[in-house]
Amino acid sequence: MGENSVIVAAIEGGRVTEILTDPAVYPESFINITELDVKPDVGWYWLGDEQFIPPKKVAYFENDIIVSINDYPASANIDPKYGLFEIEDLEPMPQIGWTFNNGAFEPITKITTGAMQRRFTIPEEVAILESSDTTVKVIRDRLLNASHADLKFEDTYFGIAYICNVLFIQGVIEDWTARTNELLKDGVPNEKYSGIL
Repeated sequence: MGENSVIVAAIEGGRVTEILTDPAVYPESFINITELDVKPDVGWYWLGDEQFIPPKKVAYFENDIIVSINDYPASANIDPKYGLFEIEDLEPMPQIGWTFNNGAFEPITKITTGAMQRRFTIPEEVAILESSDTTVKVIRDRLLNASHADLKFEDTYFGIAYICNVLFIQGVIEDWTARTNELLKDGVPNEKYSGIL
Protein backbone atom coordinates (compact mmCIF):
# COMPACT_ATOMS: atom_id res chain seq x y z
CA MET A 1 0.00 0.00 0.00
CA GLY A 2 1.54 3.27 -1.14
CA GLU A 3 1.75 6.50 0.80
CA ASN A 4 -1.06 8.06 -1.25
CA SER A 5 -3.25 4.96 -1.42
CA VAL A 6 -6.99 5.35 -1.17
CA ILE A 7 -8.89 2.85 0.98
CA VAL A 8 -12.64 2.54 0.54
CA ALA A 9 -15.34 0.49 2.20
CA ALA A 10 -18.06 -0.89 -0.06
CA ILE A 11 -21.45 -0.50 1.65
CA GLU A 12 -24.57 -2.56 1.06
CA GLY A 13 -27.60 -2.72 3.31
CA GLY A 14 -25.88 -0.52 5.89
CA ARG A 15 -22.91 -2.89 6.27
CA VAL A 16 -19.38 -3.08 4.95
CA THR A 17 -19.20 -5.79 2.29
CA GLU A 18 -15.65 -5.25 1.05
CA ILE A 19 -12.52 -3.19 1.76
CA LEU A 20 -10.66 -2.01 -1.36
CA THR A 21 -7.29 -0.31 -1.72
CA ASP A 22 -6.81 1.91 -4.79
CA PRO A 23 -9.75 0.33 -6.63
CA ALA A 24 -9.70 0.57 -10.42
CA VAL A 25 -13.49 0.65 -10.31
CA TYR A 26 -15.31 2.07 -7.32
CA PRO A 27 -18.31 0.20 -5.91
CA GLU A 28 -21.74 1.73 -6.39
CA SER A 29 -21.92 2.73 -2.74
CA PHE A 30 -18.66 3.39 -0.92
CA ILE A 31 -17.09 5.46 1.85
CA ASN A 32 -13.51 6.69 1.77
CA ILE A 33 -11.93 5.38 4.98
CA THR A 34 -8.34 6.34 4.22
CA GLU A 35 -8.14 8.95 7.00
CA LEU A 36 -9.99 7.01 9.70
CA ASP A 37 -7.93 6.10 12.78
CA VAL A 38 -9.94 2.91 13.31
CA LYS A 39 -10.80 1.34 9.99
CA PRO A 40 -13.88 -0.87 9.72
CA ASP A 41 -13.73 -4.46 8.59
CA VAL A 42 -16.11 -6.51 6.48
CA GLY A 43 -19.38 -6.97 8.37
CA TRP A 44 -19.17 -3.72 10.34
CA TYR A 45 -22.23 -1.46 10.45
CA TRP A 46 -22.17 1.96 8.77
CA LEU A 47 -23.96 4.62 10.83
CA GLY A 48 -23.61 7.44 8.33
CA ASP A 49 -20.85 9.91 7.49
CA GLU A 50 -17.62 8.17 8.55
CA GLN A 51 -19.02 6.32 11.56
CA PHE A 52 -18.74 2.54 11.77
CA ILE A 53 -19.29 0.06 14.57
CA PRO A 54 -18.36 -3.63 14.73
CA PRO A 55 -20.99 -6.36 14.94
CA LYS A 56 -21.48 -8.60 17.94
CA LYS A 57 -23.00 -12.07 18.06
CA VAL A 58 -26.37 -12.15 19.76
CA ALA A 59 -28.49 -15.21 20.56
CA TYR A 60 -32.27 -15.00 20.40
CA PHE A 61 -33.96 -17.54 22.60
CA GLU A 62 -37.52 -18.71 23.21
CA ASN A 63 -38.50 -20.87 26.17
CA ASP A 64 -34.83 -20.84 27.26
CA ILE A 65 -33.62 -22.40 23.97
CA ILE A 66 -31.48 -20.54 21.42
CA VAL A 67 -33.45 -20.40 18.17
CA SER A 68 -31.17 -18.08 16.17
CA ILE A 69 -27.81 -16.32 16.30
CA ASN A 70 -27.33 -13.05 14.46
CA ASP A 71 -25.01 -10.07 14.20
CA TYR A 72 -26.16 -6.86 15.89
CA PRO A 73 -24.44 -3.48 16.00
CA ALA A 74 -22.11 -3.21 19.01
CA SER A 75 -24.17 -0.26 20.25
CA ALA A 76 -27.48 -2.17 20.19
CA ASN A 77 -29.36 -2.54 23.47
CA ILE A 78 -29.33 -6.29 24.08
CA ASP A 79 -31.65 -7.33 26.90
CA PRO A 80 -32.41 -10.92 28.02
CA LYS A 81 -35.95 -9.91 28.99
CA TYR A 82 -36.58 -9.57 25.23
CA GLY A 83 -35.03 -12.96 24.50
CA LEU A 84 -31.66 -11.51 23.44
CA PHE A 85 -28.29 -12.33 24.93
CA GLU A 86 -24.84 -11.25 23.76
CA ILE A 87 -22.62 -14.30 23.21
CA GLU A 88 -19.66 -12.71 21.41
CA ASP A 89 -17.10 -13.37 24.14
CA LEU A 90 -18.42 -16.64 25.56
CA GLU A 91 -16.22 -19.74 25.33
CA PRO A 92 -17.33 -22.01 23.92
CA MET A 93 -19.70 -19.87 21.88
CA PRO A 94 -23.26 -21.15 22.32
CA GLN A 95 -25.00 -22.64 19.28
CA ILE A 96 -28.60 -22.90 18.09
CA GLY A 97 -30.47 -25.39 20.25
CA TRP A 98 -28.44 -24.78 23.41
CA THR A 99 -30.46 -24.05 26.54
CA PHE A 100 -30.22 -21.04 28.81
CA ASN A 101 -30.31 -22.34 32.38
CA ASN A 102 -29.57 -20.38 35.58
CA GLY A 103 -27.71 -17.65 33.71
CA ALA A 104 -25.55 -20.03 31.66
CA PHE A 105 -25.79 -21.61 28.21
CA GLU A 106 -25.63 -25.38 27.99
CA PRO A 107 -25.16 -27.53 24.87
CA ILE A 108 -27.54 -30.30 23.84
CA THR A 109 -26.12 -33.42 25.46
CA LYS A 110 -29.21 -35.64 25.52
CA ILE A 111 -30.45 -36.80 22.14
CA THR A 112 -33.02 -39.31 20.95
CA THR A 113 -31.87 -42.85 20.29
CA GLY A 114 -33.03 -42.42 16.68
CA ALA A 115 -30.73 -39.39 16.36
CA MET A 116 -27.87 -41.43 17.80
CA GLN A 117 -28.52 -44.24 15.31
CA ARG A 118 -28.59 -41.77 12.39
CA ARG A 119 -25.11 -40.58 13.35
CA PHE A 120 -23.75 -43.96 12.21
CA THR A 121 -23.29 -44.50 8.48
CA ILE A 122 -25.03 -47.42 6.77
CA PRO A 123 -21.70 -49.27 6.28
CA GLU A 124 -20.94 -48.81 10.00
CA GLU A 125 -24.35 -50.17 11.01
CA VAL A 126 -24.02 -53.15 8.66
CA ALA A 127 -20.59 -53.93 10.12
CA ILE A 128 -22.01 -53.72 13.66
CA LEU A 129 -24.91 -56.05 12.81
CA GLU A 130 -22.63 -58.53 11.03
CA SER A 131 -19.89 -58.38 13.68
CA SER A 132 -18.89 -61.60 15.41
CA ASP A 133 -18.15 -59.48 18.51
CA THR A 134 -21.14 -60.00 20.81
CA THR A 135 -20.18 -57.02 22.98
CA VAL A 136 -20.68 -54.65 20.01
CA LYS A 137 -24.21 -55.98 19.51
CA VAL A 138 -25.05 -55.69 23.23
CA ILE A 139 -23.81 -52.08 23.33
CA ARG A 140 -25.86 -51.23 20.21
CA ASP A 141 -28.98 -52.87 21.67
CA ARG A 142 -28.60 -51.03 24.99
CA LEU A 143 -28.05 -47.75 23.18
CA LEU A 144 -31.11 -48.11 20.94
CA ASN A 145 -33.37 -49.46 23.69
CA ALA A 146 -32.59 -46.63 26.12
CA SER A 147 -34.97 -43.70 26.54
CA HIS A 148 -32.27 -41.37 25.18
CA ALA A 149 -28.54 -41.12 24.51
CA ASP A 150 -26.61 -38.97 26.99
CA LEU A 151 -23.56 -37.78 25.05
CA LYS A 152 -21.66 -36.86 28.23
CA PHE A 153 -22.40 -40.06 30.17
CA GLU A 154 -19.22 -42.09 30.76
CA ASP A 155 -20.85 -45.41 29.79
CA THR A 156 -22.02 -43.90 26.49
CA TYR A 157 -18.47 -42.75 25.76
CA PHE A 158 -16.93 -46.14 26.52
CA GLY A 159 -19.62 -47.98 24.54
CA ILE A 160 -19.21 -45.79 21.45
CA ALA A 161 -15.41 -45.96 21.76
CA TYR A 162 -15.60 -49.77 21.90
CA ILE A 163 -17.82 -49.90 18.80
CA CYS A 164 -15.50 -47.50 16.93
CA ASN A 165 -12.44 -49.54 17.90
CA VAL A 166 -14.07 -52.69 16.47
CA LEU A 167 -15.04 -50.78 13.30
CA PHE A 168 -11.42 -49.62 13.01
CA ILE A 169 -10.11 -53.17 13.41
CA GLN A 170 -12.56 -54.31 10.71
CA GLY A 171 -11.28 -51.56 8.37
CA VAL A 172 -14.63 -49.75 8.23
CA ILE A 173 -13.23 -46.49 9.67
CA GLU A 174 -9.74 -45.00 9.59
CA ASP A 175 -9.47 -43.36 13.03
CA TRP A 176 -11.49 -44.75 15.92
CA THR A 177 -10.70 -41.83 18.27
CA ALA A 178 -11.80 -39.15 15.79
CA ARG A 179 -14.95 -41.12 14.91
CA THR A 180 -15.80 -41.57 18.59
CA ASN A 181 -15.51 -37.81 19.14
CA GLU A 182 -17.58 -37.11 16.03
CA LEU A 183 -20.35 -39.48 17.15
CA LEU A 184 -20.41 -37.88 20.61
CA LYS A 185 -20.33 -34.22 19.55
CA ASP A 186 -23.01 -31.95 21.01
CA GLY A 187 -26.48 -32.41 19.61
CA VAL A 188 -28.42 -30.13 17.30
CA PRO A 189 -32.03 -29.01 17.81
CA ASN A 190 -33.66 -31.75 15.71
CA GLU A 191 -31.79 -34.41 17.73
CA LYS A 192 -32.73 -33.12 21.19
CA TYR A 193 -34.45 -35.51 23.57
CA SER A 194 -37.37 -33.79 25.30
CA GLY A 195 -38.88 -36.66 27.27
CA ILE A 196 -38.68 -37.63 30.91
CA LEU A 197 -35.18 -38.16 32.25
